[in-house]
Amino acid sequence: MAIDVRSILVPIDFSPNAQTVLEWAAHLAEEHECPLVLLHAYHLPVDFQQLEGAYLPPDFWTQVKNDAAANLEKHAQALRDRGLRVETVL
Repeated sequence: MAIDVRSILVPIDFSPNAQTVLEWAAHLAEEHECPLVLLHAYHLPVDFQQLEGAYLPPDFWTQVKNDAAANLEKHAQALRDRGLRVETVL
């Protein structure tokens, strides 16, 4: 029985282990000839979650999103350079 893989969702947190996960996902994408979808989800650090009324600068989420988008695109481009189809999602 063959598995029909249509795409591979790769959650990425930009931690030191992220590159290993990306390599494994790239191998699977090559094997199954399918695209990768890189996904980054962000949450507030514990310090902010525990402080009632913690102050966040007005552009905090915009900067977080822009930084994540740039980082995702960097990883995606490296995979595209290897001939893989890749999209990114924030």
